[in-house]
Amino acid sequence: MQNLRIGQLWTFSQSNQEIFLLILRMETIKKEEIVHISIISKDGGVIIEHIPFSKHAIEKSILKLVENKEVNEQYLDGYNYWKTEYNNNKAGIYSTKVDEVLNL
Repeated sequence: MQNLRIGQLWTFSQSNQEIFLLILRMETIKKEEIVHISIISKDGGVIIEHIPFSKHAIEKSILKLVENKEVNEQYLDGYNYWKTEYNNNKAGIYSTKVDEVLNL
């Protein structure tokens, strides 16, 4: 089990060193540990601003910690929208590996 922290940038399964996941936020809601991430390109561009996963799914996905970064507050706009929808039972979280979701 990894010691996940906000601001960590990770390689993940099948990311081939071109894209990374950045941990934006972590929280427990309804006894479920949720990790909110962004998908970032090698040059630092944002590919996906926000996507929520179960902690277990993130732990199955990550491979190598690349660095620790400051989380840009603009990334949290997607989180705020998700949180409103989640509270209204209109949004959920992914429980499969990150690469499986990106390949949907």
